[in-house]
Amino acid sequence: MKYFYVLLLSIFSLQALKAQDSIPSDVLESIKLDDLKRITYKLSSPEMEGRGLKTRGIIKASEYIANNFQSYNVGFLPKLDGYYQKVDFFTYHLEKPLFKIGKMLCSENVNYLGNSSSIANRRDFDILVTNNISPDYIKSIDIDDKTILILTKDIFFEKASLYDVLIKKGCRGVLLCNPYDKNQFNKLSKIYSAKDLEKRNKLKESFSGSVAKTDSLIKNLKYKNFYISTVVLHPRVVSNLMNTSLKRIVRQLESNVLDSNLIRTYPLAISIRRDFVKNLDVSNNVLGYIEGSEYPNEVVVISAHYDHLGIEGNRIMYGADDNASGVAAVIEIAEAYSKAIEKGFKPKRSIIFAAFSGEESGLWGSRIFVNRADSLDIKPVLNLNMDMIGRGEDSHIEKNRKIKKVYAITLKRDSLLTKQIKTNTLGSDSLFVDYTSTDIYSSDQASFIANKIPAVMFFRGLHSDYHSERDTPEKLDYKTMERIARLVFRVSWKYVR
Repeated sequence: MKYFYVLLLSIFSLQALKAQDSIPSDVLESIKLDDLKRITYKLSSPEMEGRGLKTRGIIKASEYIANNFQSYNVGFLPKLDGYYQKVDFFTYHLEKPLFKIGKMLCSENVNYLGNSSSIANRRDFDILVTNNISPDYIKSIDIDDKTILILTKDIFFEKASLYDVLIKKGCRGVLLCNPYDKNQFNKLSKIYSAKDLEKRNKLKESFSGSVAKTDSLIKNLKYKNFYISTVVLHPRVVSNLMNTSLKRIVRQLESNVLDSNLIRTYPLAISIRRDFVKNLDVSNNVLGYIEGSEYPNEVVVISAHYDHLGIEGNRIMYGADDNASGVAAVIEIAEAYSKAIEKGFKPKRSIIFAAFSGEESGLWGSRIFVNRADSLDIKPVLNLNMDMIGRGEDSHIEKNRKIKKVYAITLKRDSLLTKQIKTNTLGSDSLFVDYTSTDIYSSDQASFIANKIPAVMFFRGLHSDYHSERDTPEKLDYKTMERIARLVFRVSWKYVR
């Protein structure tokens, strides 16, 4: 009889544990693709201006996220007295190069093309002008601490052996010009001015036959631990530099008569300078909060970044997948928890639904959140981060495939967190969860991992529209987004129940 009661108690305990584990079906099903689609379309609409820092659009986006939290009766952290956490940080950017040849100030993509890293400092370098690219000839001349200007009709000449000699003899960099054809430079300028990568690559192919061949013109070549840069000059810059007409230069080159006043070392100096500029950026994290009943200071953070690249030129960088998709999932998960609480569920640990800002500038929003956790009287114990869950690297080959892939990127593949993810039985919400990626520092989860807080990023992989104006909401796979959001909800449930 004693064993019977023990067995009966065990059965009741298992039933109680099972009941505790179970998620009401209507709670889970409240995370649905129609709502994910509505939120994503709103966050990636033109009025949000690409959610760039210092735009009206990112302010509108933060207000939209906060209003959603409020409408679902999701509260805010008492220490904040509102949904916003100020994010203030410094960023640095390189100014456009100041490229001077003699007294002539040159503009990038107008007068020259290329990355002048091997001569990009405040020193001056004399220029040696020649049309002879024979390595034996280069060995015979003094080019130490000089820049060489090569005049040639064939700008695709084989560079490796020549550059080996140049570097060994102390040459600081190569200026390249085809004085025979001004249109050639103009075509190159059009190529490298194109912001759209796909369009740029098509232009490169039409120009030279391949992307790699066009890129070879301004490629930095390495010799041991030293790089030598190539800068392509517009013919009119060379004409100005040599104080003679292009016709005369071409005539001299074609006649193969090397005029000592034409082909020589010029006392004019080349100097290139790039300055760092320090900028103060201010934005807001948007934080929804549900307090835990037993361990209120321990928080599970469900997150996604809502900032993006803003407007570049006249192009809006909509950022539908990156990362309106992740933010939509955070909002939907917040709604699901709100419905669970209405049904009597009380999380033991607190939950924070975080829409971080400043991710594109260096993970600033999540970094500040983690570093200032003590001032908010919270201790993050887990981060479930979502970034680009709307489509992925498999979208072009798996459009009709039922089971889609999502990466779960965490510090250790055999961690307790990974094991918790693997215990989920997804049923009709089946996903292929891939644990092979090691890119753990690619998004906001890195801020938690750096502070030894277990964290995982759910991510569907890169695609050709990444960081372009083509990242628009009609291209997203909302059914798979729904499945990923439900998976994240299931994982978080295990930690807060």
